[in-house]
Amino acid sequence: MNKILINEEFSCYVGVRVDKALSEIFKEEQSRSKIVSLIESGKVLINQNLCKTSTKLKINDEISYDFSEEEVVTNIDFKKFFIYIPPKIPL
Repeated sequence: MNKILINEEFSCYVGVRVDKALSEIFKEEQSRSKIVSLIESGKVLINQNLCKTSTKLKINDEISYDFSEEEVVTNIDFKKFFIYIPPKIPL
């Protein structure tokens, strides 16, 4: 996970919602809706704790984030979803 420390450099974000702050910091890389989705999925932590999009930042907060895209692979047995119906046989 990458980290941002809310220190003097980022003091303009003190009192700002974490979703808004990250959308401004990463405005070129991530949309605000994507950041909201990442927060809700637990990919953004504040001081190593899960946070809500509405969490307001404080001085010395450490934001940990993982914006990497995960490849979702599922093993679905499609045979379970289909029923074999034999053709009609004339009698």
